Amino acid sequence: MQTLRIVALISLATLGAAYCPNGCSGHGSCGANDKCSCYLRPNGDLAFTENDCSARTCPKAAAWVSVASASNDAHPEVECSNKGLCSRESGECECFENYDGIACERTVCPNDCSGRGICYTQKQLAVEAHKTYDAPWDFRAICLHAEGGDGSNEKGKLHCGVGSKHPLLPEHLIVLNQLHKKFALLIASITTLSVQAYCPNGCSGHGSCGANDKCSCYLRPNGDLAFTENDCSARTCPKAAAWVSVASASNDAHPEVECSNKGLCSRESGECECFENYDGIACERTVCPNDCSGRGICYTQKQLAVEAHKTYDAPWDSMKHVGCVCDLGFRGPDCSLEECPSGPDVLLGDGNEKGRDCSGRGICDYSEGLCKCFTGYFGNKCQHQTILG
Repeated sequence: MQTLRIVALISLATLGAAYCPNGCSGHGSCGANDKCSCYLRPNGDLAFTENDCSARTCPKAAAWVSVASASNDAHPEVECSNKGLCSRESGECECFENYDGIACERTVCPNDCSGRGICYTQKQLAVEAHKTYDAPWDFRAICLHAEGGDGSNEKGKLHCGVGSKHPLLPEHLIVLNQLHKKFALLIASITTLSVQAYCPNGCSGHGSCGANDKCSCYLRPNGDLAFTENDCSARTCPKAAAWVSVASASNDAHPEVECSNKGLCSRESGECECFENYDGIACERTVCPNDCSGRGICYTQKQLAVEAHKTYDAPWDSMKHVGCVCDLGFRGPDCSLEECPSGPDVLLGDGNEKGRDCSGRGICDYSEGLCKCFTGYFGNKCQHQTILG
């Protein structure tokens, strides 16, 4: 009788339901090899993560920077757009400085447009200009003059992206026309006199004086103006593809402009004073978040692709957006997360070969790189199972 009872218990045990760590935290179903399958969002993305489905996932959007997955394709949908860290408790993105949105999918406008403008996405800005910009990946936030701004201040103009001076109003044109007629009579009376052109400040030694007492400022070797203002007294700054601008044609909004529209030009030195998060002589690059936490190196999109034996050299941002290549043992967009050891699953399920931390039998504490094993498992990477006596 005792023997039959033991056999019956063994039989019941083989028919018993699988045991998953923490019952999948109520956020998933328990399957073969005591493995949790975490619940999904309506769009098919995971709603929860970790080996026991105890952590929330965060919203996704096109990555600002990533390793190219195919030729000139490096903007997959990722959590927090690779410009923030996901809070696994709340499921909310903690965006790096200068990024915003539920998935850190937008930049912020520099200095909040100095209180003199409104912040528009590339797509919105194109619509305002009766253009189209809806195909590229970077429908990001930029700023535009609010109604009433005159854009006459150089600092105000650049803080509001592509703002320009308002054209003369009709009443101004009427006054100018009247003045023109009066001066025409004066000029006619002295046409017999021969005069030498006189330019303001002798063009400051930075240009030649021509007809109508107008300065022609000297040029750079590439044909761009080296000096500006009516008397050529101010220096120009280096140019690069604009981060943001009004579309000049369908889905084309990155012309060559001073300081890439992400900095102010110092007219005294001819050097760009870049806004936060931008770098380079023309503010043509972003900076890596938190300097990769001292645990990685900063690469451009093009360099990242080369490291992965891919190509990313045709898009406008190939040498502009930068990202971290983390040292061995670290991960995350700013390399701030310390990886935990991992290996094959002791129950022959998915382990490190499928990217599961702690051999699929524990939770990784990324602040220290240590595994916290589930009940019934032990080892530095949760690679052993407890044998009950």
